[in-house]
Amino acid sequence: VAMELIDHEIIQQTGNKAQVAAKYTTTRSGNRYTVFSVVDMQKENGYWIIAKEIIQTIDHEPPASCIVSRYSCFGGQCRVLRVPD
Repeated sequence: VAMELIDHEIIQQTGNKAQVAAKYTTTRSGNRYTVFSVVDMQKENGYWIIAKEIIQTIDHEPPASCIVSRYSCFGGQCRVLRVPD
């Protein structure tokens, strides 16, 4: 998964653990998503790794080929991706 970090803010950091608010974009199957989440991170071997992510909001930008319609999509298949709770 490729992501582009737009913005972040450290909520709290103690020792080898941190909680960060992050806003990033990612593209899946031609659909672009802007995600805002709270990320729990842990430092291991000198690197920060994600221990847990709690997604707060997701903004979906469909491919340019999709039209606003309940029943059709030009140039491809449109579908709604569900994000697990």
